[in-house]
Amino acid sequence: MKAKSICASIMLSAAVIPFQASAEGARVDGGAVAADVVVNTAGGAAVNWTTLISREIQIPANQIWQCVATAFADAINPGGLDNRYRFTLTRNDTSPVVGAACERTIDIDDNSALNDSHNIVVGTACPFLNVNAGVHTIRFLATKVSSGDANMTVDDSSLTVVCSDSQL
Repeated sequence: MKAKSICASIMLSAAVIPFQASAEGARVDGGAVAADVVVNTAGGAAVNWTTLISREIQIPANQIWQCVATAFADAINPGGLDNRYRFTLTRNDTSPVVGAACERTIDIDDNSALNDSHNIVVGTACPFLNVNAGVHTIRFLATKVSSGDANMTVDDSSLTVVCSDSQL
């Protein structure tokens, strides 16, 4: 019985220890857009991307911070067969190379024999480590994989950025 009480006391103590923030702490920013954004740019060697939403972050002078961004959007099915789209998060880049680790690709089909989804929720997260002092822009971008893909409407995009002056 005594061993159970000690074990329970240790677990309870661990549960109430608060998260210790650093001297500077962490910063959070984000936003959401309810307006429709049409993705009519197509990929290729020099990829053209459409910005769905962006946020500026400011890292204090003489510091290096660690950030992570998460983004979500509703991709509306444009109809037709074999439409493919890419979504990614970037820092200070409006035309990233394709195939990055934070990139997500969706394939939307409109099959006549099936009741296909009208919208697809797309989400991604991306770490941005060792971010130098200054103003940086985090962007949630989308593009068609090829020019033959139908233009797609993206609805209800959101982006959240969390930065800290310390790394785990």
